[in-house]
Amino acid sequence: MVGRPPLSLRLLAFDETSLVSEIRVACRGEALGDAEQVPPQIGYLAAYLRRHDRPAKALLIESPYVDRHYLEEFAGYYATALYPPPSKTTRIHVLTDNLTEDQLRSLIRRAGEGHFEESCAELQRMYLGYIVVRPIPSAPIGRTVLAPYETSKNRRCFAPATTRHNVHLAGLNIHVDGVPFQQQDQAVGACATTALWSAISRVARADGGRAPTPLAITMAATRHLLSDRPLPAVAGLDLSQTLAAIRESGFSPWVLKAEHEHDAFKLALKCCVRSGIPVILQLKYEGDPALHAVTVVGFREDDADEPAGDIAVALGGGSVTLRAKGMSRVYAHDDRLGPYARFVWHTPDKKETWPQIKFVPGRTGFERYEAPGTIWNAIVPLYPKLRLAPTDLIALASELLPLMRELAGPEYRHRLNVDLQYAQAGRYLEEVFRLGIASERSAKVATEAILPRYVGVVRFSIDDEWLIDIVSDTTDIKRDAPAPILLAIPRYLAHIPALQQFRALSLGWVA
Repeated sequence: MVGRPPLSLRLLAFDETSLVSEIRVACRGEALGDAEQVPPQIGYLAAYLRRHDRPAKALLIESPYVDRHYLEEFAGYYATALYPPPSKTTRIHVLTDNLTEDQLRSLIRRAGEGHFEESCAELQRMYLGYIVVRPIPSAPIGRTVLAPYETSKNRRCFAPATTRHNVHLAGLNIHVDGVPFQQQDQAVGACATTALWSAISRVARADGGRAPTPLAITMAATRHLLSDRPLPAVAGLDLSQTLAAIRESGFSPWVLKAEHEHDAFKLALKCCVRSGIPVILQLKYEGDPALHAVTVVGFREDDADEPAGDIAVALGGGSVTLRAKGMSRVYAHDDRLGPYARFVWHTPDKKETWPQIKFVPGRTGFERYEAPGTIWNAIVPLYPKLRLAPTDLIALASELLPLMRELAGPEYRHRLNVDLQYAQAGRYLEEVFRLGIASERSAKVATEAILPRYVGVVRFSIDDEWLIDIVSDTTDIKRDAPAPILLAIPRYLAHIPALQQFRALSLGWVA
């Protein structure tokens, strides 16, 4: 019987050289030893981990590691090659403390001495995420989940599309909140495949399901629509195949064109991402006939350090404007680079009628990726019974704006802002208890409101001070009448009579 080597756990200090060296060994890629040939994804990851709010200090190398996503890729494609790569991967855990091997062994011993929870909490405190390294030299970065930048008082960064990923390491239970990323390999998946995989992984897990694998995405996209061989996936996916993959995965694809109505497009994108729903953008770069896909998972809102103009949707011929806080940048998973890549809105030329975004690197060496990309389509995987589209929420907010201006009064009506969001009904009811209204009012909503699984929330505020929530039914489309409003929750009791008299939109009831 051939002996099997034991699991290896090694600790080393983090720097770019050590990260490149470990990935080179794990993927069997000797060429990665030459700094000029290091794939941009590895350089990006090194820069990201170094510039994070909680910078990386140590790497914990776990080998071998069985990764379900790569294992399906292996079985579906690589296993039939004349010289197949190994079926197992290496997982690199990223820590924010200089943990030593002696300290790690001590943590594990303490877990067996009746201090299991304390040991898990100690490791959790320094855990930033993990990088799975596939044994494929040309595309080593496999399923990678890292924590996004943290929101601080002075920096309004949001990555609401993250979800919790449980991690079992040497018997200890920890977790990381993030959105999975991986590098395309052009064998099982191209850029559209990885963008879809990131987005559907998030919505599937949030809906209580299991995340699909990249191979499953490719097979779903090409099951009925073929423009080339599905494997190898060098041809990528067109729009029809992208939509087919979303449908086959159990979700309803919604497509938004970005042409002309730039601010309405931004508001719809912000609504989806704030709701925890990633948005796949198809980008067109000058000189490249193919579209490139990225997955938007977060944004940075207007703040003092990085101002952004308001999102302003003109109504009534421009006499009235629906306003929302602007986004100075969006964070996207770009398989050419890595997770949470920073993109800023780029002002297009006068002849250009489509919005553009532009990658902003945190270090040199990424100049070739800094050209602006024109947003061709936005594709969103929605829960099937979520039929009220983000554009419908914008239209609903527009119809409510005259009433909201009246409630705000002449002094504050020009400082009205709107936020649009989808929320699971149970989680929204939790938020109602935190709105600061009287307990009997929040209890009335919690015990009497009949809500679908997902609600649409139109929230009006004066500057940053909440004014009123309009809660809508997402299981139906927006019709001329009645509006799909379930209830209204105002901050001030004095606003209730005006809301009850506003019959044009047939409000359900006012709490």
